[in-house]
Amino acid sequence: MNITVQCRFRGMRQMAARLEQIAAPAGNLVSSRLGGSLPGVEFVLTDRAGVDRLRHEAHADLGGPGKPTTIRSRIATKIKSRRAFATTAMTSSGAVILVNTPDHRGDLRQFDRTIVHELVHAVQFNLPGAREQHIAYLRMCASRTPDRAFLRDYERLIDDREREAEHLETLARQLPKGP
Repeated sequence: MNITVQCRFRGMRQMAARLEQIAAPAGNLVSSRLGGSLPGVEFVLTDRAGVDRLRHEAHADLGGPGKPTTIRSRIATKIKSRRAFATTAMTSSGAVILVNTPDHRGDLRQFDRTIVHELVHAVQFNLPGAREQHIAYLRMCASRTPDRAFLRDYERLIDDREREAEHLETLARQLPKGP
């Protein structure tokens, strides 16, 4: 697991040190609970704008839309990125976890839960068939004539995966205690 810091703010060094401490144990907890393996994961500690920009770049690299294509989706993306502590995006070599560090404001317990939550999504992306299905979804989103049934079914799966990740945030209690 690789960690990159793209922004500076008070408490950033503490969060980067905490991430180095918990990344491997959290990955092991999540992998063993889900019965899957963790792909190659890169963590990027950034701000809201960085999360949004890097997520769209990762999607574009896999054939999805580089930017939201309609006014409605642009608004929805901005709302999601404002509320999101982090997001996980699939990459050609695994997954990138983009952490909106200023929103954690030094709350390391929330930071731990966020890391566990996003690692669950990384393992979900690495389950058999999940990678191909997600790439098909991204390409369908970029298509001028999307298959609405496929989109609806895949978005239900996304909701199910989100609920599973929220439920497994409790694994953060088993991580090593912070400084």
